[in-house]
Amino acid sequence: MQTLVRIPHRTGPPRRLRGGVTLVEMLVVISIIGILAGLTLPAIHAARQAARKTQCQNNLRQIGLALTIHHTTLDTLPGAGAASLVETNGVLQPQPRTFGLQPSKKELQSWGWAYQILPYLEMKNRWENANDAAVRSSHVSIYLCPSRDGTTSDFGAAGAIHYVGNACSNCDLSEPANSSNKKKAAPWNGLAGRSDGVFLQTLVSNPAGKLTVLQPPRNMEQIRDGLSSTVFVTEKRELASAQPCNNSTGWVSGVPVQYASVVFAWDALFSGKEGAPAGDETDPKVQCTSAAGGPHGSGGNVLFGDGSVRYMTFGLDADFWQALLSVNGREDLDLVDLKVLNP
Repeated sequence: MQTLVRIPHRTGPPRRLRGGVTLVEMLVVISIIGILAGLTLPAIHAARQAARKTQCQNNLRQIGLALTIHHTTLDTLPGAGAASLVETNGVLQPQPRTFGLQPSKKELQSWGWAYQILPYLEMKNRWENANDAAVRSSHVSIYLCPSRDGTTSDFGAAGAIHYVGNACSNCDLSEPANSSNKKKAAPWNGLAGRSDGVFLQTLVSNPAGKLTVLQPPRNMEQIRDGLSSTVFVTEKRELASAQPCNNSTGWVSGVPVQYASVVFAWDALFSGKEGAPAGDETDPKVQCTSAAGGPHGSGGNVLFGDGSVRYMTFGLDADFWQALLSVNGREDLDLVDLKVLNP
């Protein structure tokens, strides 16, 4: 028979069982996590911004390479095309493309520089696509800065572009829709030396809807101020709200158009008359502007003729900026201190 063993009772104080996490401990942990998040989130945001800025610079470098290949292949830079909009029975419509012409017919391209360099961005199929509406509404990733949105506003679907080409250092960018007067139709076509930028208007519209060759596009030999000191393309300054002149016909745009005292289609060209690069416009009352800018805080990326891309801070001297835009102004520029040395 098995003997039962009696287990004596504990005579000491009862053992204290450990409970859950206290409220104070939880608050301490949450506070530590909050402090760490506060320290790391700005760094993550800054890293993302830096990555977007770098991607934007890479976009401009690819554009610069395409412009160089275009010039090497055809012995000319692309032109600015014709008016972006034409009047048909009192209604403004997007300019039809001059289709069926090889790139060598450079003076007969009605769409702008961003369309003309497609074959040299490995997008020849897009360049050859015969559907105007499909091409116009499409997006080209190289023309989109990741710090911007890709929306457009007017004249149906239009693929956005966040970069603008240098049309002139100090001129009004607007061609009256379907004007038969060349001098009226092209106030920046070389008259009085005003067309001193890189991308020249090559065609002019007339009331019958036909296009007339105005002048050939520019070649690099005509950039006598030097490629390293001449701006080709820069980031765009955007408005506070969608306006008729802001992203209205998209990346295929040619020359801006003045119609009923309103300027439309400031999409792919800019004038130095609008000032040096500046941050996005916050005043919704500003109706139209064609200016360089950028979404990267204190400045914007700028492509020069030699293919270099520089980040230029806002607030540049206006005379210095306009000197960077003129191709034959003969200014002596100090690119270190960012000023014009000669009067």
